[in-house]
Amino acid sequence: MVGLLIRMNLAMQRDGLTGTRRFWAIVGFILAIGTVALSILKTPQPVILVDLLAALFAAWTVILALAPVFGGAGRGVRPEHLALLPIPPRRLAIGLLGAAIVGLMPAIALVAFAALAVYGFQFGWLPGLAGVVAALLQLLLGVLLARLVSTVMGVAMQTRLGMEIVALLFGLFLAVMSVGWFVIEPVVGQIGQILADGWPPPIAIFFRLLPSGWGWLAIDAAGRGAWGLTAAIFLGFAGLVGSLLLLWAALLARDRSPRPVSYAVRSRSPMSRVASLLRLPSTPVGAVIAKELRTWRRDPWRVLNLRIALWTGLLIGMVPLLIGWVDLLPFVGVVIVLMGGTLSGNLYAADGSALWQTVLTPGAERIDVRGRQWAWLLVLAPVSILATVILIPLSGRHWAWPVALSLLLATLGGGAGLVPLFSVRFPSPGLDPLWRKNPMDSSGGTLNEVFFMPWLTALIGLLAVSVVWLGYRLESPALQWAGLPVGLVTGAAFAWGLGRIAYRRLERSGPEMLDLLLKGPLDRQKTPEETISAKAWKELPLWKKVIVWLCGGLFWLPFSMQGILPIVLKLNGYGEPPMRGPSWVLAFHFPAQFHWPVIAAMLALGVFMAVMAFWIPRRHLQEVRQRGKGASRA
Repeated sequence: MVGLLIRMNLAMQRDGLTGTRRFWAIVGFILAIGTVALSILKTPQPVILVDLLAALFAAWTVILALAPVFGGAGRGVRPEHLALLPIPPRRLAIGLLGAAIVGLMPAIALVAFAALAVYGFQFGWLPGLAGVVAALLQLLLGVLLARLVSTVMGVAMQTRLGMEIVALLFGLFLAVMSVGWFVIEPVVGQIGQILADGWPPPIAIFFRLLPSGWGWLAIDAAGRGAWGLTAAIFLGFAGLVGSLLLLWAALLARDRSPRPVSYAVRSRSPMSRVASLLRLPSTPVGAVIAKELRTWRRDPWRVLNLRIALWTGLLIGMVPLLIGWVDLLPFVGVVIVLMGGTLSGNLYAADGSALWQTVLTPGAERIDVRGRQWAWLLVLAPVSILATVILIPLSGRHWAWPVALSLLLATLGGGAGLVPLFSVRFPSPGLDPLWRKNPMDSSGGTLNEVFFMPWLTALIGLLAVSVVWLGYRLESPALQWAGLPVGLVTGAAFAWGLGRIAYRRLERSGPEMLDLLLKGPLDRQKTPEETISAKAWKELPLWKKVIVWLCGGLFWLPFSMQGILPIVLKLNGYGEPPMRGPSWVLAFHFPAQFHWPVIAAMLALGVFMAVMAFWIPRRHLQEVRQRGKGASRA
């Protein structure tokens, strides 16, 4: 059965490596090869190298465990596909584990884990073979953790308390990934000393005692000829893998029958009170707004997304408090909007085949898009405005009132426009709501939303922020507060314009989009336009593809890390003695008079890279279309 499931899994993922996913796969393989290269370095103190590799393996294990959650759970063989077959849970777990190992992320992780074998063979054949066994066990551990994380999170989300805990963990993870370096910068500043002297003993012991470090302990024991210790480590490793497999089998045995999942409706939930207070109009748009507000409180996936946005915004403001930095607190509301838009950028795919009601109703596309926009604003605007109004006085940064409110108004409008546009332009189907029994099943691959929506939404607020900044420079309070109407007008214009583009596209390609949501990206018949696009991308020279991948995947580094964040730091007085600012900001390595020009150059570079990532394939597509028209005329 394992072989059959592996072939099924490969068939279902055959054409899945496209676009942004392909770029990040290349990045992953490069990092994995770098991990292997690190294992063959010759150092005066090999124990330091092993400590660093143990820390890297812990990171790889976490990435492998969380990959299905962030990369989407819509592809591959799922337990629901086999729900009607009389397969015992343990046998099913073994078969699904074998199928899960054959995938892109496990392949990348296997290359990284091969560092164990490469390192072991430097000490002889037997330590090398021990490294091979350890690498395979490490891969099994990571894949099992990925299955368990997805399953356990789905079980936890059956209750609102469990959902809140899951959202808190997601928010903490995203906050640490976003602003965690503020706290660990002192450690990063000592990276040279760490490479020379190793981790402090408690940290080194911690990484080695983690299951991700057991392979290194086994190789070390095999190199010293301590075969009893080596066997004990492998027995413990195998026991852990077996225990996790039994736990997964027990979770699979709970219930494999597909059934819809939703939360019970409370009679007076906050959103229902909002709807009653607003007295929604008795119009088609009002009906869509009411339907969307109900969905936002009933659909576990939408509830989770909303809670993640709230927790991420709060924790991004709170994590820097560990080092006494309060300057992000005024912008917590803006972060909530950015995260809310990012996590909502796949609305139509999350609703699945329910799109047929819109497609079969004449003229419903505009009404549906506008209703979804208003509902999104009603969900995100109150909490983001409340967070801004409360946290600015608490932080004591009263200078931030104009810039925070201006940026908030602009991003609210920009998010309201980008959410339906991305949902229509880049739908990524997960499991249809009709067949969900796990709230995590609704997650399609949302890499486009994750890596583009936050920066595009923030870019919409650039005009309002520029007006406020000019007011700061000229010490003109009137000009500072003029950013509010600018942000309001900018946000409203983008919400109206992008919404119009979204519903016009839905009118043109609604049936094709419904076909995608019903059949998935692998089974549906490609339209002529998609065939031309695929042909154009295939004909694009490799060096241009590399430029597109690099620009599309890395444009946010100069735009945000070297542009937006340094602006915030400069406005808070950083960059000059005694507040030098973070060492990773390029502008702060230049004299003070060059700070703003360097920041402007980084912003321009980020925008240029984003434009190139779009313009190069677009121009080549136009050339292919022109050649096709010329050939048809001839």
